[in-house]
Amino acid sequence: MATVKSTWATSPIVANGILSAPEWAAAGVMPIPAGFMMVKNDNTFLYVALDMVGDSGADPGVGDYFWFSIDCNGNGAITPGVDVNYSIYPMLPVRIGRQYYLGPGRWTGLQNTPSPAIATNGFGPSPRSRTSHRIWELRIPLSEIGITDLGSHPDPAVHFGLRVASRNPVFTFDFPAGFYSNFSNLHAILLAKTPTFAPGVAGPVIGSVGLIPATSPQINGGYATTAPSYYLHVDEAAFGGTLTIIGNRTTMQSLWAAGARKYRILHRAGSSGAFTPLLQSWNNYRWNGATSTLESIAWDSLQMYPLPDPTKDYSIDDLLIQWNTIGSTGIHELKAEFFRDDPARTPVASAPQTLQLMIDNNIPYTDIINVLHDGAPVAACAMETMTSATDGVQITITVTDLEAHLKDFTLKAHWGNGESTTVYSDNYPAHRNPLHQWSGVTSLVVPPAEWVPPRTCAYQFRLSATARVTNGYTYIGYVEDAYHVTLIKPGSPAPRAIKLTESILPFGQLSGEAAPEIGIEPKKLGIETFPVR
Repeated sequence: MATVKSTWATSPIVANGILSAPEWAAAGVMPIPAGFMMVKNDNTFLYVALDMVGDSGADPGVGDYFWFSIDCNGNGAITPGVDVNYSIYPMLPVRIGRQYYLGPGRWTGLQNTPSPAIATNGFGPSPRSRTSHRIWELRIPLSEIGITDLGSHPDPAVHFGLRVASRNPVFTFDFPAGFYSNFSNLHAILLAKTPTFAPGVAGPVIGSVGLIPATSPQINGGYATTAPSYYLHVDEAAFGGTLTIIGNRTTMQSLWAAGARKYRILHRAGSSGAFTPLLQSWNNYRWNGATSTLESIAWDSLQMYPLPDPTKDYSIDDLLIQWNTIGSTGIHELKAEFFRDDPARTPVASAPQTLQLMIDNNIPYTDIINVLHDGAPVAACAMETMTSATDGVQITITVTDLEAHLKDFTLKAHWGNGESTTVYSDNYPAHRNPLHQWSGVTSLVVPPAEWVPPRTCAYQFRLSATARVTNGYTYIGYVEDAYHVTLIKPGSPAPRAIKLTESILPFGQLSGEAAPEIGIEPKKLGIETFPVR
């Protein structure tokens, strides 16, 4: 198994089939059959470039293709309905598709559900070869590959198998061989978890909480606010879940140079009273240039932690503590102190800093109380006939948040083959106030005028809400409720079930139980797969 370390994408990469230097600078690089793979990520997407220097044939159409298979739960085995394969549709225009594994060498068809995944191909030179060749750029949503929350995900690695294929020159290469039948020896992409902050952006000692700089104005009065253009946009958000507390890179280097080898994280609930050591344990991956080693960190007999060597390369560099805040609410404060590893545990001075965080681990409450037709409740699963083409329904809803940290809620209607519309919504900016509080609504009838169904169908009304709470990588605390009724328009025939089919397969896969096209793993990778003679 080979491993490559991804680097943080400071801005979203535009997948256009051109490997521009600014976008892919400092990317992780792995030799693959007939080329090189480059990887970057942010907290939303994995970006992959396949620089196929060995494929110098400008094949028209979609004859060149790839498979990019991912072990989404990281268990080293093919899990039907969970693990996925990305490839392109076998017809123009070039577009990416996602399919689920059904078993070894067996898949569903390419899914017909919307996805923000992107694949584009290009043909031209790259920094690794001035000869024009095939180039692929992929954008894979982390949420589609089992990583809904980068910050608290226990394994920062994406375990993958890759196929690259070409008509001219003719090759079908698998990396590793037979990966689509056996996930026990997949290669790995070790994801980056934090960006590098510009000087002066991070807090002086505690640099950030996940992606959020630990300084004003990003954290003020315990609440976090970041710009809409930032990696993570939050608006007067409290904190909750497991918080990744990261040290200021420059400060950590200076403390190490001054002899600091131990530290404590001190904590108190509220903004007054004594601080006491915060005792937690966590894991972090250390990268040695070829492989990653999981290190476990815990406190010692003096309630101190070992200071990570800033010259070492970790999955989360300068990680000071991962704080599980579950069960905590209200204002909490943190600060750090550092020591030499000598018998006296001599203190090493650092800049004064007390980080104040508003903690909230409660989730909103959502309830669709009933659906109303002409003011009368319609029972769940009932079939209700509208009296005219403009007749409709209203819905009674409750959305509340105990700590008054509600971010937003949305009531949507879903029907047919993926059709949907928003019936009603509301959000915190419409209720902004100096106390940062919005509790929601109780027994509210929406919309103000009746919502008119577009056609006869079975409808799902789905009420979703999100807490204005972040773990530093994403908003957490999403909940929803649903209510199902069938609404019949006047003069419409009785509704009938529609079966959705997803039967299109990418190149290299055959329908039914037939085995897929066989690929091989070449003995040499990168530019050495097809050496210049």
